[in-house]
Amino acid sequence: MTEIKLTEEQKDAITEIANIGVGKAANSLSKMTSKLIELEVPYVDVVLIDEVPKIITERYHDLVVGVYQTMRGDLTGSIVLMFPRESSTRLIDILKGKMLGTTDVLTKDDHEILVEIGNILIGSCAGSLSNFLGLGVDYTIPRIAFNVSSSFLDFTVVGIPQKIENALTIYAKFKVSDTEIIGHLILLLVQDSIDLLIKRVNEHIKELE
Repeated sequence: MTEIKLTEEQKDAITEIANIGVGKAANSLSKMTSKLIELEVPYVDVVLIDEVPKIITERYHDLVVGVYQTMRGDLTGSIVLMFPRESSTRLIDILKGKMLGTTDVLTKDDHEILVEIGNILIGSCAGSLSNFLGLGVDYTIPRIAFNVSSSFLDFTVVGIPQKIENALTIYAKFKVSDTEIIGHLILLLVQDSIDLLIKRVNEHIKELE
């Protein structure tokens, strides 16, 4: 398995580009909900795919809710927006104008809201990366899934023709009506795609020198 380690310069460059994308997503979500929504990407990293379940389990400890899409093109793989269950129900409470802690079980309507939010955030963040770095990407329709974090990612890469060894993890912090919500964007990329992504990031860094 090929392990990739990002330099601090590479991490900073990807974080900067990702923040442009989540900034656009925050504006879109604010207009859609008539609420002030702030989004920030504090850090990114590339880890071996085998390490992802452990990272998610250690950070969130319980069930996660996720929206995922398959990608084809220069970036081939899948992209997942993952919320700890508490953050997903808290987000629904805020967007529906309910008191925090009201939502316990997510309804079909709640699923649709989370898919819409996931679609906006995934599209803005992944779109910012692909557009900024000159990469062509096509996406499937977003889907929602529920599972324990240790096995959540297994089926998101079904149908991808190449083995996926590395994941680009993008930690996201939401602030909605002064309430903090956390989530993870995880890009599961085939080796050729992650090599190309890093190549374009290095070219971007050189342009800034």
